[in-house]
Amino acid sequence: MVQLNPVTAELFDRLHMVFFRSISALGVEQSMKLAVLATINQIRFPHYTVMRSAGLFATREDVIHFKQLMEIESKMAELCAAPVREVESHKQGWQMYLEHRDAWARHVSSLNKASSNKMAASQGPVGIEYWKRHFTPGYALARIVERGRKFAANLGRFEDEEEILQSLLSQTTYRLGKRGDWYERLALLYNTHLRPKKKNADKEAEIQIRQALQRARDTCIRAINDEHVHRVSLHALSRQLRSIEQKLGIGEESQYESPRALLEWREAPERTVYGVKIRNVSKRGPSTWDGDDGVPCSVETLALWRYKEHGYIGMHSENELVTTLFGLLFWDIIFHPLPGVLDNEYQNRPLDMHS
Repeated sequence: MVQLNPVTAELFDRLHMVFFRSISALGVEQSMKLAVLATINQIRFPHYTVMRSAGLFATREDVIHFKQLMEIESKMAELCAAPVREVESHKQGWQMYLEHRDAWARHVSSLNKASSNKMAASQGPVGIEYWKRHFTPGYALARIVERGRKFAANLGRFEDEEEILQSLLSQTTYRLGKRGDWYERLALLYNTHLRPKKKNADKEAEIQIRQALQRARDTCIRAINDEHVHRVSLHALSRQLRSIEQKLGIGEESQYESPRALLEWREAPERTVYGVKIRNVSKRGPSTWDGDDGVPCSVETLALWRYKEHGYIGMHSENELVTTLFGLLFWDIIFHPLPGVLDNEYQNRPLDMHS
């Protein structure tokens, strides 16, 4: 067995991240293995024009800090995957968040100051392209804070979770695609966990319930008017708003309306499939059904059996068909050479793909 010098291993780990632009810990994506397999023609990557950039990381210190924070976030992700009943794992993850809470607060404060100062904004994370912010220490901090919110929820620390959500929503520099989810969760907290229960509620409790519902309503309205909230989230937020307004006794003529929320959603046709469900004693995992060949199967396989009876041939592919068609139709756009987004020949997507 050969043990590498930890300093040398850390250096190669950092070089790996800088070259492959991988924000995962070394070994998770196995980029080096992919590069070797591509060299010996065991796997193929798309053909595109590589336009390597040199300014993705502002300084050497940023590279080191970003890598350290992403490794912490990766460890928190492992802890977060533990079942809720494993309280110690979630307590450990919560403690890791607390160690970075003040750093996040200072960073958000600096972002808000920079956004009001055009010169300062042009030099910091606010002033660079959105996808490049994914390689800054601030982005890694935002991911750590997101993990902290999950640990707070699992530990029943709902006041702390509210505070975290408010801090995440107070900035518009990182994780913009998550803002709809954050608003939905915050409204849910006010609607359920952060208000007294109706059972045996006295007059004062009734007032507190109404105040909490009003905060939930205000949160939904704020979300609907947030330009960074995706239209997919607007549908769920609008339904949530209607439910809250009904609880508040607000009539249709006084309910909040917004052009952004007036989306026409075509109802999908429904098909009912019948089958025999096999009892799951452990009550864990997906449901199991009696297949037509006598072999237990998943609900998706059961549906395919029923369609087969009507002469169809199908396959269970989740969303792969849609994503495959998307990739084929927009291939020339996705892999169009732009500075920095196609930085090496071992990418299956540009770096700005999910920005």
